[in-house]
Amino acid sequence: MAIKEKFTELYGPNWYNKVNLILHTGDMVGDGSNLVSYETEYFNPFSVLSCSVPFMISIGNHEGENNYFYNYMHYEDFSTYQYPNSLCEKYYAFNLGNVQFLAMNMAGAYDNGAQKQWVKNRLDESAANPDIDYVFAYAHRPGRSELWPDGNASFVYDSIYPLFATYPKLAMHSFGHSHNYEHGTYINNNSENRDFRTILAGGAGGALDRWDMYPNQVDLRDVQVSYDHYCYVIVDVDLSDHSYTASMYSLGNPEYPLYNVLLDKWHSVVGCDKPQTPQAAYPGPTCPGTAPTLIASLFSGADSLMSSRFQLITASGDFNTPLLDTLRDWTNIYGVTPTYVPVDKNTGMGLRRLKLPAGLLQIGNSYKWRVSYRDHNCRWSDWSAPADLLVQPQAADSIDFVADTLYGIAPLTVHFTDLSSVTPTAWLWDFDNDGTFDSPLQDPVWTYTNDGVYTVNLVVSYNGSLGYKLKTSYIVVGASSNDELDALPLQIYPNPAKDYVMVHPQAPLNQPATIEISDISGRALLQHHTLLQEDVKISLNTLSKGVYIIHVKTPDKIWKKLIMKY
Repeated sequence: MAIKEKFTELYGPNWYNKVNLILHTGDMVGDGSNLVSYETEYFNPFSVLSCSVPFMISIGNHEGENNYFYNYMHYEDFSTYQYPNSLCEKYYAFNLGNVQFLAMNMAGAYDNGAQKQWVKNRLDESAANPDIDYVFAYAHRPGRSELWPDGNASFVYDSIYPLFATYPKLAMHSFGHSHNYEHGTYINNNSENRDFRTILAGGAGGALDRWDMYPNQVDLRDVQVSYDHYCYVIVDVDLSDHSYTASMYSLGNPEYPLYNVLLDKWHSVVGCDKPQTPQAAYPGPTCPGTAPTLIASLFSGADSLMSSRFQLITASGDFNTPLLDTLRDWTNIYGVTPTYVPVDKNTGMGLRRLKLPAGLLQIGNSYKWRVSYRDHNCRWSDWSAPADLLVQPQAADSIDFVADTLYGIAPLTVHFTDLSSVTPTAWLWDFDNDGTFDSPLQDPVWTYTNDGVYTVNLVVSYNGSLGYKLKTSYIVVGASSNDELDALPLQIYPNPAKDYVMVHPQAPLNQPATIEISDISGRALLQHHTLLQEDVKISLNTLSKGVYIIHVKTPDKIWKKLIMKY
């Protein structure tokens, strides 16, 4: 059996000492009223695993609430209710390590408020238990499926999922019913901005639900990966790191055969910070034309970027009822090619950008937009501050770019963002205008290791044409040194400055100090001697517009910072 072979590969011949349990989401037999089928369809096929590790099963609709299931599968020790209560074993819960498991009954007979209250009570217990990091819920029917929508359970999606979303420890809901694999996420409503995963892993043995088998198959925005494959998922929980990783192994299908191939993987880490709040970078406050591209700032966080969400409203509107609410993910595997190869519809998609559809904005009207990022730890950033958009007539298409910093001390890392409205299909960047192209990326990162003043050139290809944008003396880099740049006990403001700068000691230095302003080459232009016991005002009236280095020197230390005069 493929699962046992993978266990042996991962954990060695004594794999059963590493594998604690196997979760089964029901439909273990085709007909729960047929006693023989339990032997031929479950006990015999799974005996190579069930002889060594326990199977924890949530009943499926094919078992039909038949007593044969409950006679064989004894879970009364984990049930909140005890016989003769009719709810004994119908749904149950247990803790193992730092995980609470909820085996729900979503086969149809118990889609009611009593089970929902039971779920809430168990979630309240885990929320109050500091030893529980995660809750893994599992049941038979899906909330929503892309490949087989007729199998959806409204009770799961409309009643249970909103409850799940309020508990940040609820990490994963696994289910079957549809015979395939789907991996999605559900938007949270909890204090940690943490979503939970939805995992359809029903492709264990029954006839597969295939692409193009049903006319109502739909690409759902909260499902990122769908395969019409036989499959299984292995979840490794690390108690010491308060984390888990999950891996889906595929056995393919008759037209696209695979064997124990890793096709999907995800993880979670408790205590990992959410992403930093992005900025609605461009355009704003004016907008050129009615179909601009919204551009967010670079993603920054402890994990990697998984998704972006853009919202647009009228200037007097409410983000709870936006004109546009677009959620996009790092991948969207949906459908297959004529040769049955899975298709990623999001290949090449940049999550920082969103091209607005024509007809949404009107010239002369005002709007607001904002953006949020989700990382692969399933945590969302806070929303950016809204950016204003006053829509103006479309100017001629242009080639343009911007850098996130224009000056600094070497080594200086600069992130460039393409702002071209000509819809480029290719980019070539020359970061020092030496005639050699340095990057073909749309939004590259470049580190300047030497001091100097740099001209940047961007060449783009669009509509069969070439165009360029040259920004002269765009990046100014000061010489590096062993000065203690990270230990500056001073504030220097305003910066950029027009007539003067203030040097404000966070605490009196009480020692002689020299404040010196030099040009980028290091040539001293101004000097001021002080004890730095209070604020010092330095006039810039004798300096031309440009970038300078301000040095603060004491007998034992030197600090420096770049300033700009405008």
